[in-house]
Amino acid sequence: MLRDSAEWTSIKRARYCVGCERQFTDGETYGSMLFAGDEGLAREDYCTACWDGAAQSKRSSAISHWLGRFKAEPVMKKEEPIARSMAERLLRKYMDAREPAQVNFRFILALMMERKKRLIPRDRVTEAGTGTIMVVYELADTGETFLIEDPKLQLSQAREVQKQVKELLDLEQAAAAPPPAPDATNDATVEGTVDATAHEGVR
Repeated sequence: MLRDSAEWTSIKRARYCVGCERQFTDGETYGSMLFAGDEGLAREDYCTACWDGAAQSKRSSAISHWLGRFKAEPVMKKEEPIARSMAERLLRKYMDAREPAQVNFRFILALMMERKKRLIPRDRVTEAGTGTIMVVYELADTGETFLIEDPKLQLSQAREVQKQVKELLDLEQAAAAPPPAPDATNDATVEGTVDATAHEGVR
């Protein structure tokens, strides 16, 4: 089963090969396998030597497996916050969502991030019994695994959800923007803002 809440969270890519315990280097090819167990999903990452060796026998029991290229995470200065895109923050926020509208929202958001090359599609997994299709993604910067349900939207539905996603991203961007510095035209700006507010909701 893939539907327990714990299984919808992201799964980080390891920095070491689970087989030989050697640390991955920047640009190195690695192999990953995803397993479903009683306690949720588990991921194992291997160097190519172990992938072509001892790990081969385990692939048949994995629900998904793929090859990727290791990308070392940039070292952040201590005084700098860990910056994440608005889209990534929203995706993490909705990973545990269950309502159909939220599932649609999460899927379209993932597609938009895929087009921007922020998410890399690795596989599609069909859940036995329900037929639910899960898209296996990796976050381009960190290699984290995200399982995103494909709600099989019609084209008209996808367009409407995409519009909602863009609107929410714009709102998040506006909320995060620093306030403008006060200047001599402050009175005129306030008047314009009040006038615009009076017309909110009339589109």
